[in-house]
Amino acid sequence: MPMPDMAAQAAAPPAVLTGPRLRQICLAAPALLPAVAQLQQLFGLGAAYADPHVAKYGLDNAVLAVGHQFLELVAPVRDDAPLHRFLARHPAGAGYIVILDNDTIDIRRRHLQGLGARLITDLSHDSFHTLQVHPRDAGACMLEFDHTDGGEALDGPYPPAGPQWQQQIRLDRVSGFAGVVLR
Repeated sequence: MPMPDMAAQAAAPPAVLTGPRLRQICLAAPALLPAVAQLQQLFGLGAAYADPHVAKYGLDNAVLAVGHQFLELVAPVRDDAPLHRFLARHPAGAGYIVILDNDTIDIRRRHLQGLGARLITDLSHDSFHTLQVHPRDAGACMLEFDHTDGGEALDGPYPPAGPQWQQQIRLDRVSGFAGVVLR
């Protein structure tokens, strides 16, 4: 039986997905540039985008397109960055945040509050809205729910990846994430 052409399927994403969908996986690394270079070489990924909004957390980052999803790496750049505590427990780096795209952030916020989940981030800037659930309430890592106005389509706007992220899609080796396992 012939194998499906995964690259062709990823090149033509569904017009719109509804409900939570896996959009991004964030990995913590002790040093950013070597980790980015290794992943770019291993998976044949395009250029990374540095999101200026993470600096307030004492971090530097790189967001890489993996098909129509993203792999983000973060590393501390300030001595007081909370990421140092995480890296003390995981010196080689590890999964840090699972990021899900949502149709609406308000319904998700009310649901999380109804569950008693602690929100460590609840912010909006321009067309982007995000909620981060405390890792102890999420189970295995930090959990983030995002919504971008006008970003319902997989190839639509996604501010954390930059204004022209679509130009960095490379499908030679990988076309996206099938899922994520939390332990």
